[in-house]
Amino acid sequence: MQWLPWFRRRDKNTQTIKEQIPPEDEFLWVEGRRHIKGQPYLMPADQQEYNRLDFQHYLIRYAMQCNYIAPLDNPRGILDVGCGTGRWAHEIANAFPQAKVFGLDINTIETKTEEAIPRNYRFVKGNVLEELPFPEMTFDFVHQRFLHVAIPFKKWPYVVSELLRVTRRGGWIELAESDQIIQRAGPAVAQLAQWGTQLSKQRGIDTQICSRLPLLLESAGVVNISSYRIDLPLGNWAGRIGNMTATDIFTYNRAIKPLMVKQLGIHPDTYDRLSEAMRQEWETYHSFFSFYVTCGQRT
Repeated sequence: MQWLPWFRRRDKNTQTIKEQIPPEDEFLWVEGRRHIKGQPYLMPADQQEYNRLDFQHYLIRYAMQCNYIAPLDNPRGILDVGCGTGRWAHEIANAFPQAKVFGLDINTIETKTEEAIPRNYRFVKGNVLEELPFPEMTFDFVHQRFLHVAIPFKKWPYVVSELLRVTRRGGWIELAESDQIIQRAGPAVAQLAQWGTQLSKQRGIDTQICSRLPLLLESAGVVNISSYRIDLPLGNWAGRIGNMTATDIFTYNRAIKPLMVKQLGIHPDTYDRLSEAMRQEWETYHSFFSFYVTCGQRT
């Protein structure tokens, strides 16, 4: 396997992540939250959201009791598409020190503290909606998680084809996405969900894409497809996992509020009232939501 020429051994003086501040003209401010300009992605790109993404990673790892489900065998190259803060990719790089691990994201994450990162990890700025900046058949394992709020429905076949293109023959693709549906929902949750669906449709996003991922992979020629549903309870009634999930979903709803207010004309006080009612409904109805992990192999 030929690797990109700029994947070099990192100098001893560059073993930590330095604060990286992207040009401010890349961003748009919406009701106090910073978003990337010109992208369908619903979520902000600021420190509050980075903290939530890290917390979400620990929640998903705790729920899965692992970081992936693909049957990996000594992978030499791993790609994490939409890597966010890089938590998943860093852990994978440590788990497979023989592999070269790349994290790709449209946004260069800012870090306010220095943190050691694996020597076999590199960040690459790129946009999966356009083209992945890697040669064909580069990676043994390509991972993508929670981009259902970033990829328009019509773009999914192209995205899958790009993931497949950079996966070597016999390599694995793994996708983890949520259906955005809170089961056993009360009226406040139902209203917030309706607004979320409306906002997503304005950007061409299908929040139910997870149910179609096995078919998308099969249509692209992927084989040995497996899909797993993982249910996450919401609220104190479910103990630690319930509290973790509730924290993540409540913070998610707070993060998306500015777009709801601006684009749907919702009054901020109305949104806040329903958000508070939502937390009580989780306890009353024992609510939960699901995410799905789908993986398959390139022939």
